Amino acid sequence: MQQDLRTIAAATLVQPLTPRELVTDENLRMLAKGEPDWQRGVISEEFQSMLVMVLPDICGELMSYRAAARLDPALPATGVDDDPIERIEGLTQYACDELAETNVRMATLEERTAEILSHLKGAAA
Repeated sequence: MQQDLRTIAAATLVQPLTPRELVTDENLRMLAKGEPDWQRGVISEEFQSMLVMVLPDICGELMSYRAAARLDPALPATGVDDDPIERIEGLTQYACDELAETNVRMATLEERTAEILSHLKGAAA
């Protein structure tokens, strides 16, 4: 029985969340709008928890766009590519952001796998 559940779970297609699914446009609008208390440095626990969850994804996506823009010869040079140390630091930050995004996707995949297995166990019982 245990092997059957594993076979079913392994055959179930689970795709990692895309950046758009992780941080929806609605969430971005809400964060961009902010709250009046933010000007005084007061951030509600709800927004603090949301920022903790989505900020790495937002920054990773922004860094990806910036890295892609630097590679486009049609765009004017930003000066970042002139200094090799800055370029290396930028690429290192980009790699760290990509790693953070991968870790989030892996955690999501593990959670979804656990949910599927739980559902299958309930259905088998």
